[in-house]
Amino acid sequence: MRQDKEIDPLPYLKTGAELQAMEITIEWIVQDVIPRRGIITFTGKGGLGKTTFLLDMAAAVRVGVPFLGRTTIKTPVYYVDFENPLPITVDRARTLNITDVRFWLQGLDFPPPRIDSDGYDLYKKLPPGLIIFDSLRASQMGDENSSKDMALAMQRYKELRDYGHTVILIHHTQKANEQSFRGSMAILDLADHVLSFFPVRKPGDDTAIEGDDLDHMTFYLGTREKTRFSPVKLYVRRAGGLRWPLTRTTRNSRIWQPCYLAGAS
Repeated sequence: MRQDKEIDPLPYLKTGAELQAMEITIEWIVQDVIPRRGIITFTGKGGLGKTTFLLDMAAAVRVGVPFLGRTTIKTPVYYVDFENPLPITVDRARTLNITDVRFWLQGLDFPPPRIDSDGYDLYKKLPPGLIIFDSLRASQMGDENSSKDMALAMQRYKELRDYGHTVILIHHTQKANEQSFRGSMAILDLADHVLSFFPVRKPGDDTAIEGDDLDHMTFYLGTREKTRFSPVKLYVRRAGGLRWPLTRTTRNSRIWQPCYLAGAS
């Protein structure tokens, strides 16, 4: 193999006309919410239901049915869980009746590799699809406040994106300020689509509130800090005000549902 210094880079560069001729367009795994082949951070306070929301979305995407009233692209889905005990994840899969999403768990005989380890190439052996990492902090061993460590981790996620995967990173806010992104700014700088998730008083009011009755609260979901794609803002709530945790007898077709501003079409 030739050394880099022996390679003439010019033939590898593309003109604007060549780019325009490519059969490549922006696609959305969940219309206007989750861009295909992007790195998405899904950020919110612990205990709000981020995992449940994404598992509900994953089940819809895997079979290509609408989610939040929006079209989806049928896609293989991999849920890589570095956070939760195996019994918790098993219970969630049963309660939410998730059948076709593939889980890669710490408690299995062959646990998932961390993204900053030599084994990260194993993710490239998976057919291109949607990979959800729970969580960004736990999926790598670096210091999340170190720009150097986070730049390495985010570069590895970029490799997976450019291989063909869509990557969602569950991320937490600062404990001192639940509306502030946690960790090095390298995470924010190198992500493609930053989604925030938090409870509000009602649709149209984007001020975060505190509360314990999450089953009856409205949640903001949208881009506040950054996106390389298109901004999005919507409001969701758990369907039917069902008590949590759900049981099989109370399970709806989708746990999370959109809610709309009064007078909006």
